[in-house]
Amino acid sequence: MTVFNIVFLGAGNVATHLAQALSRQGHRILQVYSRTQASAAALADLVQASYTTDIKCLQSEADIYICALKDAVLAEVLAQVPDFGKALWLHTSGSMPLSVFEPYTCRCGVFYPLQTFSRQRAISFERIPFCLEANRKDD
Repeated sequence: MTVFNIVFLGAGNVATHLAQALSRQGHRILQVYSRTQASAAALADLVQASYTTDIKCLQSEADIYICALKDAVLAEVLAQVPDFGKALWLHTSGSMPLSVFEPYTCRCGVFYPLQTFSRQRAISFERIPFCLEANRKDD
């Protein structure tokens, strides 16, 4: 299995469940970004990652960046990212188009779980359908 280094942008319900599931599968969660320190620190602690509240301080060595953000702030946050590098950038929104990434990177996709998430309820990812879309077939 290929092990990916992952950074999460967002620390809400979707990010919390995805980060924990990916970590359990052996992937490395390097960092969590959130607007609030409490949210960022809480998720980072669950997955043994660092955290930041400063978008300019995103770690640059990730293979994948997962944007699990509210639809209303996704474009605004992306516009503040200092360097998209060659990593794969994903968002988890069912209502935002893939084109939200167009000004910044050609390695992008949508990774949308067809499930309502609650922090208090355990999730079995084996039973959740995902909608997937990518800009490149290789991704």
